[in-house]
Amino acid sequence: PSLKTIVAQQLGQHLDKTCQRSDWDRRPLTPAQKDYAALDASVLLRLADHPHNRPSEAVTPSASSASAPGDPGRLTLEQERERWRARLAPQALKAASDAGDVNGHLRFVLTSDLTRLMRQMRGLGLDTVILPEGAPVQQLARVALAEERVVLTR
Repeated sequence: PSLKTIVAQQLGQHLDKTCQRSDWDRRPLTPAQKDYAALDASVLLRLADHPHNRPSEAVTPSASSASAPGDPGRLTLEQERERWRARLAPQALKAASDAGDVNGHLRFVLTSDLTRLMRQMRGLGLDTVILPEGAPVQQLARVALAEERVVLTR
């Protein structure tokens, strides 16, 4: 089953998947794409903690996840943010945000022959831009200077 189906079954909520097939290689990501990714990640963490996924525990629906069959409530990013704010202690939240900002200022521009590296870097959350195949070196320099990016080439 899809993540959308599992969320509906186990959490009783509707997970919007309209950004699933958007262009994830294009940078910068749109606000809708960022919200979509954050919501998906948060839902996966909730599902991992859900009683359905814990061995030998009785499953009892909670009041917060109850909804009418066939009419699940819409799951929003703001609901998930509030859930995580309430769950994390202030010092844990600060530590998590500080750790995430260690390389937040780094931005990269890569030549087209480094597409695989670019995908790996994006997977780590690094801001990367790749130039089209055959782009002149001058364009690489212009992008790097204009956007304050680190140049990576072979």
